[in-house]
Amino acid sequence: MKICLQKLKKRTDLILFFKYALWLVNCYVRRMLYFCFCFFNRMIMDYLNLEIRIDKWLWMVRIFKTRSLATEACNAGKVKMNGNNVKPSKDVKTNEIYNIKIGQLDKTVQVIGTPKNRVGAQLVPQYYTDLTPQEEYDRVKMLNTSFERREHGVGRPTKRDRRQIEYLKEMYK
Repeated sequence: MKICLQKLKKRTDLILFFKYALWLVNCYVRRMLYFCFCFFNRMIMDYLNLEIRIDKWLWMVRIFKTRSLATEACNAGKVKMNGNNVKPSKDVKTNEIYNIKIGQLDKTVQVIGTPKNRVGAQLVPQYYTDLTPQEEYDRVKMLNTSFERREHGVGRPTKRDRRQIEYLKEMYK
């Protein structure tokens, strides 16, 4: 837009020049306002933490290794809120309490906040409180311990020994 004002001799040329300049300024102002609106709208949404799905939140706070595992757990009824199954698309809100079944562990968590991205293991306590009693962890640890112990050099168990081992395993399940 290199128009010399000296070449603008007619009044109509000068009016057209200023109209064009105002139109350009108006376009730039509209673009800046749109950019600011989008930027601040995203900041407000991030601050309020409104749009986080439960499957995404479970993955973000490292309860499940992948998001698809979290979705499958929700669909299978392993994630509950107030005893009701939770769909993967349910939005997470602060102070909600969820019961999550991971293998044989029944984990109870209370939501404190929602992260923007998947967080490291050290930052996880900022986003949920673990309300699972210690007895539950002890029960799972007891189930995972092995009761089979044979002395070295004794050899393979006989058929009778194997049946006794299976009987003991069934008793402790």
